Amino acid sequence: MLAALQFCLALNNFHACMIIMMGLSSTSNKLKQAWQSLSNREMNTFTTLQKLLDVSSNMLYYRRKIESAKKLPVIPFLPVILKDITFLKENSTFLVTQSDLINFSKCRSIKEFIEKQRAFISKQYRFQQDDSTGHWLEYRLKLANV
Repeated sequence: MLAALQFCLALNNFHACMIIMMGLSSTSNKLKQAWQSLSNREMNTFTTLQKLLDVSSNMLYYRRKIESAKKLPVIPFLPVILKDITFLKENSTFLVTQSDLINFSKCRSIKEFIEKQRAFISKQYRFQQDDSTGHWLEYRLKLANV
């Protein structure tokens, strides 16, 4: 699983990385036994990756990591995006005293946030096509129908 985590991180897929980390960070007895069997190097890797889940300072480690992503695309962690957009929408510093006025500062902040998120996902991944899995699935489906 650590290899999958590192692969997701190399692809800048922070969402998948965070979801896997949450699953691995659970405290079940089966996982405790698995953690005891890890080498020191693997445990250090996991500890480093666990910093992505650190919620202190408004997820500062995650935010720095995503900002430092050198190549696009980047798949951000959706709950953080939802939290940020909710904050921008509900933030009391954007309150206008007169209800018939438009708060352009708030609109500009939301627009900039959305543009930043769109820039992350603006490019597509370029993977080589591998038809072997598709052929295998077609073969299995033919077997199931017989």
